[in-house]
Amino acid sequence: EKGARHFSMREVARACGKSLSNIQYYYPSLEELLSALFEHVIDDAIQKLNEVIVNDVDELKWLVDLIVKNFSDATLCKLIWETWINSTNYDESFCALDNFYIKYIEQVKFIILRKIPDMQDNVAKQKAVMCVALFEGVAALHSVGKNTFINFDINDALYSAAFGIINTQ
Repeated sequence: EKGARHFSMREVARACGKSLSNIQYYYPSLEELLSALFEHVIDDAIQKLNEVIVNDVDELKWLVDLIVKNFSDATLCKLIWETWINSTNYDESFCALDNFYIKYIEQVKFIILRKIPDMQDNVAKQKAVMCVALFEGVAALHSVGKNTFINFDINDALYSAAFGIINTQ
């Protein structure tokens, strides 16, 4: 709720109603706690993705819908953005975000390779990086422009742009 600047072991312990030593037992450093938080976000998305695969749904459309839905989660967006800003000064933030984006890109690459199985792995990874950059850029713009210049169906536009990235040679 308060953002990354106020994200500390002591603050997490207070919010959870646990002792600081209890939190530190499971997460000895702030880096490990941030990594666990971001890993939870990715693992939750992976679990949902696995359910989508079983139901034979368009995974890219599902991912775009999930990302747009998460635009409204101000707490998560604020934590990720502030952690991103802090990553230039704090190794803990950098490592947590690095791990988050590695998994995020791998999941997007997984979706791409399911859509186009004969695509080379390195090409799929490049396209996944570009899609993640697109998603993150739109998330940032959405937070400031949803009532100003984003006056169109963001789901359809984001899906079309990601589809274009994936299917271009």
